[in-house]
Amino acid sequence: PEERVPQQINSMKAIWKRSKSEVKKEDTDAFYKHIAHDSEDPLSTIHFSAEGATEFQALLFIPRTAPYDLYFSNAKLGLQLYVRNVFIGDDIKELLPRYLSFLRGVVESSDLPLNVSREMLQDNAIIRRMRKVIVGKVLTELEDMMKNRKDDFKAFTAQYGRLLKEGCHSD
Repeated sequence: PEERVPQQINSMKAIWKRSKSEVKKEDTDAFYKHIAHDSEDPLSTIHFSAEGATEFQALLFIPRTAPYDLYFSNAKLGLQLYVRNVFIGDDIKELLPRYLSFLRGVVESSDLPLNVSREMLQDNAIIRRMRKVIVGKVLTELEDMMKNRKDDFKAFTAQYGRLLKEGCHSD
């Protein structure tokens, strides 16, 4: 019998793991529509790789319109978390403060253990560092939007201004 040589079937790299320069806007918009179940393109896209004490990749989106269930207590508000290409969960609230719960996207870390549980996420130093970087990146993006894309910022505050005010009080 012939000996079969193993072949790699899927050579695709996750969109959030690719460098920002090699990903087209159409691809990120299509990915957003898929994960957010939205028909509109996102208002803004934040794609970055964090290196240092904690290394992770993130592809975050600010939806153009607020989800209908944004203020519901049982709403799925959080980011998807992957650890070394393994899906951990899609409602990871520990990565964001409540006032940024409108964000959609994916975060992947290679620093977290694969057997991470909800309880471990609540009191994890790596998650706290990741959260701090994510919040900083989002606030920087909002500041840039306010200075350079005034129409987008006006649309943003119309949808999420109430949540930002909550953040000013709680943070």
